[in-house]
Amino acid sequence: MSTIELGRHQSLGKSYKNLVQNISKVPNIKKIILGKAFNARHSQPPGRLSFKEYTEAGIKYKLYTNNGIRDLFIIINNNNNKISKIVSSKISKYSN
Repeated sequence: MSTIELGRHQSLGKSYKNLVQNISKVPNIKKIILGKAFNARHSQPPGRLSFKEYTEAGIKYKLYTNNGIRDLFIIINNNNNKISKIVSSKISKYSN
């Protein structure tokens, strides 16, 4: 990966490893944090991102994996509403 810092949980599954690596190339991203994983049945393809909400520090997504759903937090440098929306639009290109 590039100079992007991953959070504490650094193990990446096959279904979303490329996705996280591509997201790390988007400018203005400071850190990518893989959150809690939830076992769940879903009809989404593995590696799909679903927007959840904008936060004070960045953007929160749901990441669909082979085993369920995982939270994905993206911390943005100098976060403001305009930068968050630009980063979000660039990230949406990489989702299935």
